[in-house]
Order: sequence, then C-alpha cells, then structure tokens
Amino acid sequence: MSLTEGAIPLAKSDENAIKKEIIRKNKVLIDSVRRCKTGDKTLLAKVSNMSWPTINNFLSSYSNKNEAGHDLIINAMDKYEVNSSYATYLGIAVGARETKVTLIGMSFDKPTEELSDKYNLEDFFERLKGISKLIVKQSSQKNMVCFETKNELWYLSHMCNEIIKIALDFFSQSSGLNLLGIGITFPGIIDKKDLRVSFCPNISCLNGVYLLNVLYDEVLEDLNKNSVSLCIAHDTLAITVYEKENLYKRSDGDKYKNRDNIVCLYLGVGLGLGIIINDQLLTGNNNSVGEIGHIASPSIEGLEPEKIFAIEKTQSDEEIEKYNYDYNYYEISDKVKAEKRINVADADRCHCRLDDCIERMIRANVFNSTTIEQYIQKTQAEYLEHFDTDHPYRYAVLKHYLGYLFNIIINLFNPDLLILCGKLLNSISSLRSDKYALKQSTSIFYPASNCEIINGDDSPDCVAIGAAILSYYKLVEGDGTNNTTGMQFNISWNKIP
Repeated sequence: MSLTEGAIPLAKSDENAIKKEIIRKNKVLIDSVRRCKTGDKTLLAKVSNMSWPTINNFLSSYSNKNEAGHDLIINAMDKYEVNSSYATYLGIAVGARETKVTLIGMSFDKPTEELSDKYNLEDFFERLKGISKLIVKQSSQKNMVCFETKNELWYLSHMCNEIIKIALDFFSQSSGLNLLGIGITFPGIIDKKDLRVSFCPNISCLNGVYLLNVLYDEVLEDLNKNSVSLCIAHDTLAITVYEKENLYKRSDGDKYKNRDNIVCLYLGVGLGLGIIINDQLLTGNNNSVGEIGHIASPSIEGLEPEKIFAIEKTQSDEEIEKYNYDYNYYEISDKVKAEKRINVADADRCHCRLDDCIERMIRANVFNSTTIEQYIQKTQAEYLEHFDTDHPYRYAVLKHYLGYLFNIIINLFNPDLLILCGKLLNSISSLRSDKYALKQSTSIFYPASNCEIINGDDSPDCVAIGAAILSYYKLVEGDGTNNTTGMQFNISWNKIP
C-alpha cells in the first residue's frame, strides 16, 4: 500500500517501519543499483542475481512507489539510481579532537543544495549549533556541524543525547524526509558483545564505559518509538566502509571497486587499520582488529644527524644546520618559542602500557609532545602544511615509522589496495607523494608488487559519513534491535562485472 493511500495518514514511526522493511527485503537490489548506476538491465540483473522481470515488477509496485517523488529506485537520465531522499541517515563521529555531525541519503551522498532548501535542512544544523554547553568550531562544509570534543564523560553524553533529540524532533515534523538510522562512532576498542569501551587511549574518560549507558533511557525509548535504528561502532570501521563505498563514486573508481583485499590506514590522533579480506569487513573476536598504533616501534638511532650526514654527503651546510636544529629543537611557529627536544621517558605513558608503541613514539619523537593535549595542539592543520621543510629531521622520523607500518601491513595482509587517509595525510602534503617511497620499505618485494596505494577522501566529515553508512548496514544486516546484540552485523560486497 502507498503511504499516502487511505483516509488516515500514517504516523511517522509507521512510515519508518514500513520503509525499513522494504529496504531490508530489497537490500541486494538497492546495493546493486547504488554501486552500478547503470541503465543496463542485463548487468543489473546479473549483479543482483535477480531476473529482470522480478526487478521490473518491484519497480512498478507500491513498495517502490510509497510517496509521490519518493520512489526508492528511480530512472534518471537512462540510469537506475537509488533515490537519495527516500530515507536519511545521521552520522556522529566522536573524535579525540573534534566531533562531526552530518547527514546522508539512501545513495550515501550528502544532501544536495536543492534537497537541503526543500526540507530546510539548514535549520536542522542551526539547531544543532544552538545546543547549550557545546563549543562549535567553524567549518566551510555545508550540511555538517563540528563540535570541540572534551575528555569529559558528561560532555560527551550531553552532546550525543542532545544531537539525537534534535534529530528525532526535526525529522518527526518533516513531511518529506524519514530518518531511519543514526550511527555513532568512537575511537578505541568497543567490545561488540556488550558495547563496552575496553581501550581508548585518546579519550580516556571512555575507558570501561558501556556506551549504551551514555545515552539516556528516554532517548533510547524515543529511538524505538520512532523506529530509528542505532549503530555504535569503532571509527576505523566507519572510515574503512566509507572509503570502500567511495570507490564506486571516484573518477578512478572503476580501477579499484572490485578489489578483494583492501586495507585502510587512518592517520589521525591515533593510528587505525581497517581491513577488508575477500570482500568481507573484518572485526575480530572482540572488535579489536586494526589497533596497529599500539605495536612496538622500530629504533630511530640510525636517523641521528651524525649518522645521516655520514651517509648523505650531498647535503649543503644549510640543510645540515637545519636538520641539526630540528633534531634538538621544535618550533611550532614563528610566534611560539622553540622548545628543547623532550626526553621520551617524560612523555605520558600510553594506556596500552607499552613504552615504545608507535603512537607514543610519534607523539614524542615527531611532534615533541608529552601529552595527547599537546599533540592535538601541535597537529593543527596550519602547523602541518610545511612540516616536511620546517622539520626535516622529524619528517624523516615520521616516514621511518610509517614505512615500518607499510612493511607489516603489506607482508601480513597482502592487500591489493592500501588506502591512506586521516588528518596527518591530508595536512602534510608531502606524505601524499612520498607514499610510493614508503612502499619500497617492504622487506619482501612480491607482496608489495601488486599492492597499489591511493590517497583516500580528504573531506573533513568522512568518518561521520561512514558512521551514517554503518547505520544503514545495521538496519539491513542487524536483527532490528537497538540493544547490544543488535549492534552485531556483517558487511560484505559483491563484484560488479
């Protein structure tokens, strides 16, 4: 039945429930259409493993035509596409530095300007900016809000609950858009059995916290009443799923979209690794796959100036002087007095309890930071733009650590595609070109020979988009509940001929 048929209009929660059921039943077709964007009926039938008469029957049925202008699958310019405005998903990415909030539609795209104007989405984001006690950070991105993150549990709880309450209220009043899912991601290991944060070195107040307890009981009840799915997950899973889905949209995507084994190295406040093997997203026994930042780091003794200069005799006196200065001092900008080189032993010990984990060593040896707070301050974008030339020694140390990680990743997982993303990559432009040299650090050439390395999307809200995408997969792959067991689901991808 059409949602607009009958004398009594359906309540928003009933609309949501019906739409969610339609999406679940037609998940394979929806995903095939979104990834293919083709008008080729034979190809669409092959990818979805459905006959064209069956597909055509759905396209002409009431299930596909719930509301005028809100068909689930539409034919636009001789191509079948998923109608983005059929449903909306909210992504909340809680990071150590910032928390970003964004919206996507069924096509996994952010709302167009036309859609935003039609449904007054600007008002939604303005209401988010008005949440009391939160610090809003300026952003040039449309349809996104960025809040400063504080390492205080009450603040994180207040932020997440108020965002959800505003979203539920706004979309319950909307006459055209249906909010079907909300995804929230956090850094650190989130045990998928009970949603407890078992390890979070960069937001220490979350350690040991059961994340469902962060949300108020009335908020969880309202999510269920409104038939809105909730997904709580690790931020590295979100960025990995986002980058995988983005391969279907990139201009060079045809070259990469059918790669079986993809590894995504996220270079943010922490170092995370997302892994797709045989087109299956890996999570591990307790959701701790990919904590590569907490392995022992290699020695940097060979990078000391006197040893470097003994090998590289071609450097000018000016380069040697700058390298020596950078070895002994750290100057964040012309306005900030140069700091003396810190002793690594004085740096805060990582919560992983390993004295020489790579994350701790990067904070100390590359950015001369004793605390997470200092590291966050020194890795603001404006301080990183010329990091390679301002800090030649420390940039060499950073590449040394990353080359070590490349060696482990390529030899251990044997990927055919390595995607690099995150703030360090986006801000230090030289890393984007030096990645090929880092690949040469791989000790066994053969696994590296067929592994291509590409830069991921540099959009500031890509983790939040990934969180929203995860809420879609939770809707179609989960058991339909918003409890701990309902957060466990599998994500996989099929090839497109």
